[in-house]
Amino acid sequence: MADDISIKDASDETRNVATDEVDGRGFQLVKVCFGADGAVSLVDGTGNPLPVSVVGTVPISGALTDTELRTSPVPISGTVAISGGVAIAGSVEVVNDSGNPLPVSAGSLPLPTGAATEATLASIVKAEDAAHASGDAGVQVLAVRADTDGPMGADGDYGPLQLNAVGRLKVSTQPGLIAPTTGNITGNGQTVACDVSRASNVMLYCTGTFSTVNCAFEGSIDGGTTWFAVQAVRSNANTVETTTGNLSAAPAYAWEMSVNGLTNVRVRATAFTSGTQVWRIQPAPYATEPIPAIQVAAVTQSGSWTLAAGTALIADVSPGVRTTATNAALVSKLIAAGTTNATSVKASAGRVYGWSYSNTAASARYVKLYNKASAPTVGTDTPVMLIAIPAGQSVTQFVGPGVSFATGIALATTTGYADADTGAVTAGDVVGTLFYA
Repeated sequence: MADDISIKDASDETRNVATDEVDGRGFQLVKVCFGADGAVSLVDGTGNPLPVSVVGTVPISGALTDTELRTSPVPISGTVAISGGVAIAGSVEVVNDSGNPLPVSAGSLPLPTGAATEATLASIVKAEDAAHASGDAGVQVLAVRADTDGPMGADGDYGPLQLNAVGRLKVSTQPGLIAPTTGNITGNGQTVACDVSRASNVMLYCTGTFSTVNCAFEGSIDGGTTWFAVQAVRSNANTVETTTGNLSAAPAYAWEMSVNGLTNVRVRATAFTSGTQVWRIQPAPYATEPIPAIQVAAVTQSGSWTLAAGTALIADVSPGVRTTATNAALVSKLIAAGTTNATSVKASAGRVYGWSYSNTAASARYVKLYNKASAPTVGTDTPVMLIAIPAGQSVTQFVGPGVSFATGIALATTTGYADADTGAVTAGDVVGTLFYA
């Protein structure tokens, strides 16, 4: 409780406000208290609560004087209702229920603690649909719509959760940022390793001043306990390698490596003469194909083709394969004479890449191809390809990889499709070109 207040009356006699009258006036001592539950109350000199109505800000300028008490008594009635802050500029004593002084700062009364504060917070705390094992509740969190991405503040600053135009949480609009790993090689056997468990591929680049240093590219799937060789492709060429090769200066290229499924990668010096080789390994989050440089394989064909009598090989493959040193196919032009037109096209191994023939006759005509280094004996030699040309029509076909003829390329024309047929065509029945190399 606060001490009683004593003031002087007109005769300069000291009076106790709580027990005496001052100049014929009685005064009631009022105290402001905070209860243990956080509620605010006003009490008189004996600690009894007073009904007081205070709405808005209560200005207090200095201590009340005898004259002010006699001329400006403060009527108190009703209940206490405080809305807004209580401005304080002067002497005010605030006590709790036990009469002990409470600290009050100039400007405004601090928010009471205890039940009042908890009751206020309770209105914004939302319980879970099903109680968590911990029994904890939570506070509802709002997010802000952000149609355009903006930068965050400095490291450690708070920022709002962001939603896109349809209300989805924006968790990533840019690829992940993964810090590079750097290190030096100054001796044989030394390594520079990088954790790539969250990356898909890496770029490796070396600089520095050094002489005759060779490093191997290695990967691990168990956190770096065991290591094995991995491939990397140079950034300036489709060159795939598992080591850097002997380097005596920083190369004009880097290496790219797929690290899908790896936990770590490293470079390890397998040969070292002198200097310092500085390595920078930059992980990246985007998925890539394993070593793109080795995804293209050459298409080759060896041996001979054996087709049943009366059948033809048809392929719909665009031309453009490499055939000769000038990257162009050779041609063999045919204007049929009134014979079987037995012809040696090439007297050594070759490939047929296509043909274009027209038939001016009233019935089908056939061009037969032989794997032979000389002109065929029609009716005796067995053709390996048969090109049927319907009456009055043309046929054009390209075979991209080419058809291999291991011995040579020869052709003939007949009026029948059987291997043993020797029917001679009429002059001008078949005209066209064979493409070969």
